[in-house]
Amino acid sequence: LSLGHVGDGLSIEGAVRQSGRPILRTKGSIETGLIEALAWIAGDGEKPPVHRWDHWWKNGQVRVLARDMDVATFRSALPFALPLEGLLSGSVLVEGKPSSPRARVGLNLTEGRMGVVDVPVAMVSVNPGDSGYEVFSYSRIGEEELRLEGNLGVDLSSDRLLREKLKDETLELRLN
Repeated sequence: LSLGHVGDGLSIEGAVRQSGRPILRTKGSIETGLIEALAWIAGDGEKPPVHRWDHWWKNGQVRVLARDMDVATFRSALPFALPLEGLLSGSVLVEGKPSSPRARVGLNLTEGRMGVVDVPVAMVSVNPGDSGYEVFSYSRIGEEELRLEGNLGVDLSSDRLLREKLKDETLELRLN
């Protein structure tokens, strides 16, 4: 992982390799409040809100790209048990600031298994919509197809803390 300070921002770039081949890349830039904080510490300016995440990450974007990453690579880092195997590809993009982030997710699984059931293909996309996040998922589980469409009702326009927004969330799914 490489971090660089450019003006009032931070640049991020990194890669993870497995058996010599790249499986994960990270790239992004973040506008920070570092200059304001240093000026305040030096006695030149008012105290900024250093206790708020929005001060340290004012705006920016971070993208994570995965290509044929074995699910076993990250399974132990998950906060829950996941009996899933296979190769994960796709991207996650987070833009904005901590109080009002906007995420775009597009992931797909190939050569998958969930327990003893083959999951030859599975994909999920999550994108900002008019009333929260639009969610779409398609999977082949064994010989069956499963499609989920829905909406995760999170207020994307307000600057309320994310944890407060998530308390108000609603999830509507349609099964096809």
